[in-house]
Amino acid sequence: MEGLGIIGTGENAANWYLKKCQEMHRLKHGNSIEVPIKMMKIPFTPINEILPDQMDKAGRLLLPYLHKVDDLDVSRFILANITLHEAIDLQKRNSTVNTPFISLGTVIINHWDSKIKKAMILGTCYTMQSNYLRSLFDDYDVEFITPNKTDFNLIDQLRIIYFESPNPVAANKMFDRLKSNYPEVDCFIIACTEHALALDDYTNSFESFNLPELQCLDLINETSV
Repeated sequence: MEGLGIIGTGENAANWYLKKCQEMHRLKHGNSIEVPIKMMKIPFTPINEILPDQMDKAGRLLLPYLHKVDDLDVSRFILANITLHEAIDLQKRNSTVNTPFISLGTVIINHWDSKIKKAMILGTCYTMQSNYLRSLFDDYDVEFITPNKTDFNLIDQLRIIYFESPNPVAANKMFDRLKSNYPEVDCFIIACTEHALALDDYTNSFESFNLPELQCLDLINETSV
C-alpha cells in the first residue's frame, strides 16, 4: 500500500487529524495496526498573518509545500486546515499544481445527503461569511441559515477557546444553544478543525456534516488490508 499524507498547519490540528485517521483505520480493519501516515508540518504563522484578506498570496506561500508532496510518495493527502482549501483551489486554477489532494468538493460529492435542505456553516468568521464554501454546494438545493450576531460571535469564540485547549463545558453549552435557537436547520456544517475538536466533546446528538472528520474518512478509505 502506498503511504498517505497530512499537511499540518498547527500542532493541535495536525495531531487531531492524525489521531482521527488512526481511529478510523482501526474501525475499518478491526485490528490494532496503525496505518503509515506521513506528516508534513509547514510554518503557519506567515500564512495565518495574511488570512483571510490575501487568500491568493497565502496560496502562493503554500505552493512550494504542495510541490514537495511529490517527494513524500503518497497516494493521497489531506490538508489539516479548512480555510486554506480556498487558497489551494486558487493555485490549482492559476498554476501547475497537480497533487493527489482530497478536496472539499470531493468530500461533499462523496458524503452530502441531497435530502438536506437547510444548513448552517460553523467555522471562522471568514468561512461563515464568505461565498467559497457555499459555492461548493451549488449543485444541491441548500438554503444556508446565518446565525444571529450574538451566536455568530459565540461560534467564533468557541473556535478560539479550542485553539488554546479543550473546554467540554463551553462546547456542550454552544451546541445545545445552536440546536435550541435554530430548530429549522437540518444539518450544521463543521468547517473548522477547532469546532471538530469541540464536537468530539459534545455529549448529545448533533446533526452535522463534519468536513475535517470526513476528510480523514476519505483518506482512510484509500487503504486496504
